Amino acid sequence: MMLLVMANNLLVFLLAWELTGLCSFSLIAHWNSRREALAGAYKALIVTEVGSSFLLLGLVLVGVEAMSKASSAVSTAAQLLILVGALAKSAQYPLLLWLPDAMEAPTPVSAYLHAAAMVKAGFYVLVRLYSALSTLLPLALLLGCVSMLAGGMLMLFARDIKRVLAYSTVSHLGLLFSAVTVGVLPALLHFLNHAVAKALLFLSAGAVEHETGGRRGIEELGGLAGQMPLTAAVFTLGALSLSGVPPLGGFVSKWLVLWAALQAGGWGWLLAATLLVTSVLTFMGLMRVVGGVFFGSPVKGVRARDPHLPMLLPMLILAAGTLLLGALAGPVVTWLQSAAPQVWEVGALSLLALALSLVVVCVSAAAYVAAAGRIRTTLYVCGEEVDPEVVRVSGIPLYADLQRTTAALQLLLDPDKWLPRLCRSLLSGLERLALGGRVRYTVLALSLALLVLAALVEVVPHA
Repeated sequence: MMLLVMANNLLVFLLAWELTGLCSFSLIAHWNSRREALAGAYKALIVTEVGSSFLLLGLVLVGVEAMSKASSAVSTAAQLLILVGALAKSAQYPLLLWLPDAMEAPTPVSAYLHAAAMVKAGFYVLVRLYSALSTLLPLALLLGCVSMLAGGMLMLFARDIKRVLAYSTVSHLGLLFSAVTVGVLPALLHFLNHAVAKALLFLSAGAVEHETGGRRGIEELGGLAGQMPLTAAVFTLGALSLSGVPPLGGFVSKWLVLWAALQAGGWGWLLAATLLVTSVLTFMGLMRVVGGVFFGSPVKGVRARDPHLPMLLPMLILAAGTLLLGALAGPVVTWLQSAAPQVWEVGALSLLALALSLVVVCVSAAAYVAAAGRIRTTLYVCGEEVDPEVVRVSGIPLYADLQRTTAALQLLLDPDKWLPRLCRSLLSGLERLALGGRVRYTVLALSLALLVLAALVEVVPHA
């Protein structure tokens, strides 16, 4: 990743781009005795390498255009190819299907590569080539908004903690892709906030998995706040930050993105509306994890405690970072402004407003805790009275009606349901064309390929 960021020419950049994909493959397949880990690793490799192929073709076209001074049509084609490569690397719609399965990697890997580093490479390409990709910025905004909705909707129905966080990552990466089209600075600020908060959530989820003997299902856990109070506190803090709750860092960056979108007008209104909707979806999805894992009735036979200091210390540092990115947002914005001085003007951020927001949140939370009492009632399942210590009823069924109502939308937003089938159908059709005796189609395809190659060879010498 350091080589990718520091690369000053396209050859080194492409080399680093490929190395990150190979490292991701090997780390996802770390537990290679598990079939799910191998399947997730190969899926991630295939999707990201397809994206890398598009990126390579796009950069080649950029080079050809630079030498030949070709028409703008080549430039548009190159932009589209580069954008597809960025979408695949950053798990954006419709190429998001690899990231949830990549959660089979060890949790520290997920916290770094698949939350804060490698998946941001596509966004980095968009920022680095911002001027060159100006024609397709509206398309990037549209696909980013679709990715925000897809990630926010799908995380409501995932039952594995890490898969919930993966879909949340998809949603926030979509926000980054959309935000950069209306203002680079707010996008960079949210880039930083998301990296800190999401790494905190993954490390906290890893602590839960480590202390409970490998349990990651929301229905398999409950009441851990009493046994793991520090882990519960930092996880909740990260969830609130990503949900945009003031005065945390996620609120500041989302507010700046919203302000920039409204100032931009046009397509910016779509981003503003999508941001508000997905913030609610993010809050619902992450609070479902907080409530299901850390609160409610404890699961019989599950014993846990906060991890030891070497595992706990990084979580506490990231939690402090989440707080500081909200409290000291002004200096952070000033520092980031040096990276994008021409694309953003920002006024002073009011510490008084942040302080008042903090007071309101604290008072509301205190009032809720003081008023909320634990209600004991008889539990019935299928009309039969049951012992709550024996039969556990989770909050998952509460989402059943919503899941049934939005079934068609989920099918559209989840490319894992239809994209592999579509690819298999296309490959089957191509195989029948190639091997089914239809020689004229094969000859036609080869002729077109030769014509394109001849055109490229003819263009380059006249540069």
